[in-house]
Amino acid sequence: MTQTSKRALFAAAVLIIIGLAGGFLLFRKGPVKKAPALTAKNQGDSFTFFGLGPETKLSDALRDKLHNLLGDGSVETRTTIDLTLEGVQDFASHFQTLQELNQSLNYRSRQRVEHDTVQLTYRYARKQNVPFDRIRLVFWGDRGVPLFFSLYSKSDGADFIDTIRKKHGAPQVIGDENAAAHTLYWRKENALLIISVAPNRIGVMEYNFGIYYLDNLTALVQTEEKAREAAKKEKGKSGELAF
Repeated sequence: MTQTSKRALFAAAVLIIIGLAGGFLLFRKGPVKKAPALTAKNQGDSFTFFGLGPETKLSDALRDKLHNLLGDGSVETRTTIDLTLEGVQDFASHFQTLQELNQSLNYRSRQRVEHDTVQLTYRYARKQNVPFDRIRLVFWGDRGVPLFFSLYSKSDGADFIDTIRKKHGAPQVIGDENAAAHTLYWRKENALLIISVAPNRIGVMEYNFGIYYLDNLTALVQTEEKAREAAKKEKGKSGELAF
């Protein structure tokens, strides 16, 4: 098989993996399996990963489907949240909304702040022929909707970028796109997709992807602030009754 043919086949697989609308099929060893059947209609005009979008609800059935697609993973609850993305220069100035959300979620200076989250992490997706080395999916525990996805791929990211360009057009660029290290991003009304591109210390290209659902993140911040305010008032009432 020629190099051109190999690249064409890989590009086709990429379209299946990160096709940003409709249901998804993943070609693997053995029979073809369907990924979560979510359509563009019920996800709105947003970014999705394996059909997961801002209106997806986490369930046992969805976890089973993700296990079939991505292999073994770990589950954590009550985690911290860091919305910054590795490799992005001047993150705060370029992504002010994310920075403000991040500050609100980490309101205690230099202290650990835990949130009502369910974090699914997959580190063996390549064994399933999914070219990511780490996949982290963070959901709001109470409402079950996704907050953000953090993805890491070594070497294979360029093909994903080509696919995303075809789906969403030309990105905005931080730095020089012709340079080895740069950042690409796409904005939608309620979502943001960021890709940081940079070589590691031995020159291998690394790609960090961040998909952020801004409405869900904002709702989480507002819910937490209301809960803290209610707790503060309750504490004040207890103090008044004590003396």
